[in-house]
Amino acid sequence: MSLAYRHVDVFAEGPLTGNGLIVVFDADDLPVATMQALTIEFRQFETIFLSAIDAASRSAWGRIFTMQEELDFAGHPVVGAGMALAERSGVAGQWSIMVADRVWPVEVTHGDDGWLATMAQGPATFGPVIPSADLAAILASLSLDAADLTPTWTAQMVSTGLPYVIVPVTAAGLSKARIVGRLLDDQLSVFKAKFVYVLDPAAREGRTWDNLGEVEDAATGSAAGSAAAFLVGSGQAAREADLYHLSRSLCPPSKRDDGPGHGRRRIRWRQRRWYCSRHNRCRRVIAVQSTCTLTRKRPGCPGRSR
Repeated sequence: MSLAYRHVDVFAEGPLTGNGLIVVFDADDLPVATMQALTIEFRQFETIFLSAIDAASRSAWGRIFTMQEELDFAGHPVVGAGMALAERSGVAGQWSIMVADRVWPVEVTHGDDGWLATMAQGPATFGPVIPSADLAAILASLSLDAADLTPTWTAQMVSTGLPYVIVPVTAAGLSKARIVGRLLDDQLSVFKAKFVYVLDPAAREGRTWDNLGEVEDAATGSAAGSAAAFLVGSGQAAREADLYHLSRSLCPPSKRDDGPGHGRRRIRWRQRRWYCSRHNRCRRVIAVQSTCTLTRKRPGCPGRSR
């Protein structure tokens, strides 16, 4: 069996930058085990497999895999899939990508600088604030301690589709964070979170990894949505601003601490709705919109035979 796919860069300012992604087309009859095996072979942070592709209605179903598991949502695969579908079909506009039980609209345009895709992540869900004892355990898994936390901020679970524990830290804490041990996955599951996002609120910079710390994400849409909601919901950020995802492991050592532009991926958010309702407690709902540019990395990649 042959499969067509594209290798694209998401949150990219040019070729061979941003976060790499494999988009596999016409995967309707592909077994789940084969999807997982292909993802491991591709060795990208995530791979999305598309089926039921309909250019007339600009829609498709998607299944997202990391090298460890399938996810119900991830930002950069959905955005990348929308762009790849528009490019392949020649049909720009709004594409609807169904992942798990939710439809994700991706608006795609094309210009002189390449493809631009915008995804509305929708309302954010604010989960519990992390108690101090649990937070201490999470910090230990991140090679951090209480001294690395940003004063007056509290760690909290936030989700715009994929739940993260947002841990606000100082610039020094962000720089030295790394995952050790194998306890983080269980520590996060207590709060129904999938991953952790270490965030420097002052610089609006953040980092994230898989829960074993084997791979640092080069750029992330789902975490950016949660982090943006966290910042706006705290009253510490404007309705429209930039969030820099910092992947220090991807920078040459001499460039890691040279300020803006070195190893940082800019992800813009816009607060689209804000309201407060009373249901035992005050609840905040924020809709986050991620905007990112994509450039095709390998035009016309041949499919793999299986």
